[in-house]
Amino acid sequence: MKKAGIWILILGILLSAVPVFGTAGTDTMSDIAGLDCERAVRELVSLNIMEGYDDGTFRPKAVLNRAEFSALISRVLGMEQGADALREQTVFQDVAPSHWAAGYIHAAAGLGIINGYGDGMFGPEDEITLEQACKMVLECMGYGIPAAEKGGYPNGYLVTAAQYGLTRDIGTAGAEPLPRGEAAKLLAQALDVDLIERDYGTDTYSRQTGVTLRTKLCAQLGLERKEGIVTANAYTSLNGSTGMAEGR
Repeated sequence: MKKAGIWILILGILLSAVPVFGTAGTDTMSDIAGLDCERAVRELVSLNIMEGYDDGTFRPKAVLNRAEFSALISRVLGMEQGADALREQTVFQDVAPSHWAAGYIHAAAGLGIINGYGDGMFGPEDEITLEQACKMVLECMGYGIPAAEKGGYPNGYLVTAAQYGLTRDIGTAGAEPLPRGEAAKLLAQALDVDLIERDYGTDTYSRQTGVTLRTKLCAQLGLERKEGIVTANAYTSLNGSTGMAEGR
């Protein structure tokens, strides 16, 4: 019997520090059952990075816009709470403080993850493409320099994303709009790639073995990974007897 990687939540930290995104739990999203994005979606929902809709669906084929993807990047980096404090900044002409994603967009811009279109505009409602998403994800991983060495945007980022497995099993092409299900696969596959850290004051960089988006996020959220076999939960058990007692 294979062991399964289980993410154990430190409940006190979760309740005090982590907001809930949406009301659709992973057990209600029947429209992802059996799809190749199902595992990635359920993992990201459990980590509070992505969310379902109030009607219990996930809508994997719905295309994300640039504001929505900026929010996902902020959550991957554990900046959910800090982003709200940045709402009032003026970065892009078309992102007002009242925009629901203003804090996320400003946070990502402050870290150099996004640059907009170069004319002071960001286009928050524009559909995000695979190549734009790859650039944002790679920048938050520190891979901007390697991507630049391979030709920069867009091809250098697409090549680098493919090299490290971020676009594995993704059918969307570079300039095509990115559906939610494909975005889930992209983000999930980025979680366990070693991050790159730029050497201060230089254009050189080094790979941080064992330091990933997952390890940094889980350290911030109080999550701990455990290896083992689940024999029971609060509802059922493998042998059909009554499940675990409440709170165990």
